[in-house]
Formats: sequence, structure tokens, C-alpha cells
Amino acid sequence: MFSGAGGLSLGFELANFKNIFSVEIMPDYCKTYKTNFIHHNLFEKDIKQLKKEEIKKNIKNKNVDVIAGGPPCQGFSIAGNIGRTFTDDPRNSLFKEFARIVSVVNPKIFVMENVARLFTHNKGQTKKEIIQTFQKLGYNRVVAY
Repeated sequence: MFSGAGGLSLGFELANFKNIFSVEIMPDYCKTYKTNFIHHNLFEKDIKQLKKEEIKKNIKNKNVDVIAGGPPCQGFSIAGNIGRTFTDDPRNSLFKEFARIVSVVNPKIFVMENVARLFTHNKGQTKKEIIQTFQKLGYNRVVAY
């Protein structure tokens, strides 16, 4: 999820994982991703528009081991913070879309990558909310580094 140019995809592919599908909204990132991963199924769309039925159709009743992705981090990062506030950035809630996909697919594990600032964002409440979101989905051993 939030595939970008495919860094996480490459790492998992090199570790012999098979990609079922990827999701990315940014056209330039999609172009790069498709060049680098010609055999992957890439949804070029807003993850919020990815329907449960599309997901189910693409996983075809397979048991999925891992979901990996990096929801946008600009709202949490201190890099380039010019004239914006962290709490008002609409990208901050996109982790909920990641969680929605996890809830549909129910993988054995998930890897959600982000920036260190996420841990202290909103006085630690954002980290707490993310962990609680996944615990409610049954992932009781959520490890945050």
C-alpha cells in the first residue's frame, strides 16, 4: 500500500515474497513502479477508492502473509515544515486506509513504515491511536520502533 516507486516492494521481492497487488495514487510514482515491476498488479488510484470487492477479487481467497506500506508521512515529518501544522494535515489519517486494507485481507503480519516524528506527533496520541486501531483488528502484538 502507498507503494511509491517500490522500495518496500523490492525488499520483499528480494526476500522471495510474491506481490499480489500494490496501490499508489501519484502518476509519476506509478510510472516508475510499473517500469520496475512489470509483472505486479498496480492499482493507480486513491486508496480510499479501493473497494473491498476489488481487494477480494485480487487476493482470490489466498492466505496473505504480509501487507506492507508507508502511509504518507509529510504531516508528521519535520522536514520541509513551512507554514503548515501537523494536526491539520489531511494525510495524517491515511493510516486508517492502511488499517482498512489489513482488516479486509487479514494477513499474518503487516509492516507499516513511517517517520520517527510519528511517535511524538500530537504528544504521542497519534502513535497510541495507530496501535489501538490495529489491536482492535486482532493484532495484539503490535511492535512500534
